[in-house]
Amino acid sequence: MFRNRYLCVALAAVMSLAIDISTTQAGLVWDALDDFSTTSNTSSDTWQYFFNDGSNPNTNYSLFPNYGEVSGTGGMVGWHRDLNGHFVGLNSITTPTELVLHPYIFPTTAGVAWKSPITGTVDIEFSLTDRGLDWGDGVTYRLYKSGVDTALSSGTVVNGGATGTISVDDVSVSSDDMLYLVVGPNGDPAWDSTGASFTISEIPEPSTALLFGSGLLSLVFVAWRRR
Repeated sequence: MFRNRYLCVALAAVMSLAIDISTTQAGLVWDALDDFSTTSNTSSDTWQYFFNDGSNPNTNYSLFPNYGEVSGTGGMVGWHRDLNGHFVGLNSITTPTELVLHPYIFPTTAGVAWKSPITGTVDIEFSLTDRGLDWGDGVTYRLYKSGVDTALSSGTVVNGGATGTISVDDVSVSSDDMLYLVVGPNGDPAWDSTGASFTISEIPEPSTALLFGSGLLSLVFVAWRRR
């Protein structure tokens, strides 16, 4: 009876440790809307707002140089380059405010890039909603990782349509790797404002303390069996 009680106490201690760690060691989360910057868009920033003349930003991309009201959008503000309706910014017309991307004449895209500050594994979630209502041709989209020519996800959003939440799990990243969410025209770029969400969540590594607790429980069990 005493041996069983000893084992139960040890098991309870390790389980308590596991619960404490799981609630305090949550991974980091980066959200393109919550983290949106109105003051900085440089190659050293975690979030970057860009355009490129092709579908794959691994080949080439440029950062939008200006922030302010975007011409031809009815008052939207964002990062742009003084071309009518070509930007990455905030759509305050919707409730709540959302991140919005607007490409330019084919093949010029607009996109949001995340520069990894960690080495590890991440889960990616994004969604896209065409805000062209009864106008426009919809948009194309691609999700890329730097150094990988094949898109992690790609498709088309029809006029007035939405992707729903798209998940890409267990993506390995090293520090300074890039993840690019790119929106391009699907024909005429007019009325191609595209609402977007883009979230990246770190998958935490097993805690050293939890591994230690599991090992301790194993030793206790072996000792109990030998008595």
